Order: sequence, then C-alpha cells, then structure tokens
Amino acid sequence: WRPTRRCDPLSNGTEHQRRSDCEPQPTEAFNRPPRVSPNMVDRDVVRRGYDDLASTYAADRVEDGRGRAVLDRFQASLPPDARVLDAGCGQGTPVLRALSEAGTAVGVDLSRTQLTLADENAPAASLAQGDVVALPFRDGAFDAVTAYHSLIHVPEGEHQTAVDEFARVLGEGGRLLCSE
Repeated sequence: WRPTRRCDPLSNGTEHQRRSDCEPQPTEAFNRPPRVSPNMVDRDVVRRGYDDLASTYAADRVEDGRGRAVLDRFQASLPPDARVLDAGCGQGTPVLRALSEAGTAVGVDLSRTQLTLADENAPAASLAQGDVVALPFRDGAFDAVTAYHSLIHVPEGEHQTAVDEFARVLGEGGRLLCSE
C-alpha cells in the first residue's frame, strides 16, 4: 500500500506544505530505520481486525460530545500554521478531519483500510501507514500530536515507548493531546 499523498514532515523550511506540495517521500529521508516491535503479532491482529471492521467501526464513531469539545479547545490553543500529527488516525473522523480543515495535518495508522477511509473523510490531510511506537518522522517534525483512543491498541508495556515517540516528533514547546 502506498499513501495517496504525503507532505514532507521532514522539511526544515519555514513554509508549511499544503496538499498540492505533497509527494511520496523516499524511505531514506527518515532519520532512522523503523523498529520491529517484539509484540508485532499483537499489532498484526489489531491491524487485520481494523482492516476487516473499518466500515463498521466508522459507522459507530461519535463525532461530537465531550471529546470533541476537548479537541476544539486544544486546536484553538495552537498557532494557525501548526503542523499536527494524528497518531492512530483511524478512518479520519472526527479528529483528522477537524485538524486538516484548520491547517496542516498528517494522519498515521496501522490499518490500510482505515487509511483508505481517512483519505475519503479528510481529503486535505496527508497520510502514512505506521506504528505509534516507531513513528516514521524526523525528530521535531510537528508542533502538536493528537492520539485519540489509539493507545488502547498498544500493549500496556509499550505505552511509554509510544509517548516517547510523540515527544520525539514534537518540536520545542510542542503539545500533546492523548486519551485512552
């Protein structure tokens, strides 16, 4: 699977790229090789499960309520040109869609099928397939990271690794919004 578009979260320039500037990036552009988790079997089960149930899960997804209010406050606190990563973006609603409507957003998820839905639901966002414990982005690439209901799919013993990855891809003064 190849993402339909990917902005270069590795750019050191001051201009934030928009969708029209997105091109597939070569693997060597990333500053470190991907790690293979010792729990990859568990991740494969999660990935296959979401590949199989993506449409059902998306139909049951709630887009408003308290979680949306928290997201709105978080988003309002960010600078207008913020680059935001939605880690575990799933089908792209409601988080990735809202983030991409307001600025530069990148979604990452294990499930190819979820990413296909995210492409439809958040067409302005860039997408990448990846694991939250080994994010395929350069250190400091983002101003903010959201992880809505994605840590529940990471083995508990690797939660700290995921949080460390969020910290690694955040720039100085970056912000994290995380829920389980």
